[in-house]
Amino acid sequence: MDLRSVGGSANGNIVGGIVQELEVPSGNVLFEWHSLDHVSLEESYSDFQHQYDYFDYFHGNPVAPPRTGTCSSRRIHLDGYKIDRGSGEVIWRLGGKKE
Repeated sequence: MDLRSVGGSANGNIVGGIVQELEVPSGNVLFEWHSLDHVSLEESYSDFQHQYDYFDYFHGNPVAPPRTGTCSSRRIHLDGYKIDRGSGEVIWRLGGKKE
């Protein structure tokens, strides 16, 4: 991915966050959300560090029960995202640069 906007290379490696809701005991994925599709690199408070081979811009924290649709992120300094389960779009943010 192009990481020049955060001090990396044009072809850098990035670690994004993924939230999944799984059906137990089958393990079927009922819902999946990818931070890279909905949260920009510029929202991160983490600096790109050249000693690593990747940029961990999101670093997810605990996820609330599935029906609430909320998760949080350490690197975005965010206490919660409310996620639309249909589109995956962020409905609201609690904290971070775009609150």
